[in-house]
Amino acid sequence: MIVSKITNGYVIQDYDTDTKQWVEQTFTAGDLVEYEIDGYGINYEDFLKTVGYDEPYLPFDMVQPQSDQHTVTESQARYCGKLIDNPTSCRTKEELHSVLNTLTVMLAFLEHRDGAEWSTFRRCLRLDKILVSNQLRARERE
Repeated sequence: MIVSKITNGYVIQDYDTDTKQWVEQTFTAGDLVEYEIDGYGINYEDFLKTVGYDEPYLPFDMVQPQSDQHTVTESQARYCGKLIDNPTSCRTKEELHSVLNTLTVMLAFLEHRDGAEWSTFRRCLRLDKILVSNQLRARERE
């Protein structure tokens, strides 16, 4: 059985317009906490009974942006996808480098996502990254 703990709060994210990067984020948990089983609300006492009378601790896994990490815009991701779907459309080494960098950033973003669908997506991106790396090596030998 899955028991959900829903903590309300907010996030402040700081974007540096000079470097075009997210530089910091602050996560603040509020006092309002709700509990659910299969989408139905339960009270705190029922939550404790369900998990064994000791509320297990799980830190909020909030990751700060890497200083060397770039952000990927939606248009960059779409462009990257088009080039991966049709690799012969990459005409230059610079385009291949751009696709490789975009894949690297997308993988870093997805690293902390759980679930089978994210795992499959990461696996596909890793394979795409290998293919693009091989294409780049072949271009550099030309």
